[in-house]
Amino acid sequence: MNRPVPFAPLTVEQIVELQRLLRSHSLPRALRKRAELVWHLAAGGTLTKASERAGLTYANAHRCMRRFLKLGIAGLYDRARTGRTRRYGPLETNRILQLAATPPRHLGLDLNTWSLPHLEEYLRGQEGFEHVARSTIRRRLIEARLQFHGGQLDTKRQT
Repeated sequence: MNRPVPFAPLTVEQIVELQRLLRSHSLPRALRKRAELVWHLAAGGTLTKASERAGLTYANAHRCMRRFLKLGIAGLYDRARTGRTRRYGPLETNRILQLAATPPRHLGLDLNTWSLPHLEEYLRGQEGFEHVARSTIRRRLIEARLQFHGGQLDTKRQT
């Protein structure tokens, strides 16, 4: 028999936060589904019915419910996931940005401005950057708000 989950009454802060999550249209859909699940469970619904209404599988709903009971609202958010660490950390990123901001002529190159392929080629000739990918260089430049205009690097920072 599917019984209602014995949920402790929600605090005012939890109710306010759940309502905010349910009303938001800019949050990830999975987060809104989890908030909807908890809302239905707190109203006295069964896990089966609440999972159906929230659009979650029973197993995911059960996992979400346990995390909410253990961690509160924080349990609804995705946990940080591990991944491969960056090969090029802050020091290497600073070196990339310094080179991108340096006119190629100051480095003895017969270029007026950097293009991404030229910057990649120059960096690959530097120690520690032998295998740097063009996408890595582009990502670091974008993170620093540097842009390419017409294939050339614009070293004026964008706001």
